[in-house]
Amino acid sequence: MYFVGIDISKYKHDCCILSNTSQDIIAQFSFTNDATGFKEFFKYLDSLSSSKQIRIGFEATAHK
Repeated sequence: MYFVGIDISKYKHDCCILSNTSQDIIAQFSFTNDATGFKEFFKYLDSLSSSKQIRIGFEATAHK
């Protein structure tokens, strides 16, 4: 299983992908909050082993 953590921001998102077995960082990157950025994000997800499940968690920061 892979764990994907995303820190949501207004203009870009920070992402980290971990493996649950070895707890190694598979990827650590940022992507923009637009179509180009999400294509990059999905490219990383597509590169993961299809035999494993993916869990995604979000952390959003509120603006005051």
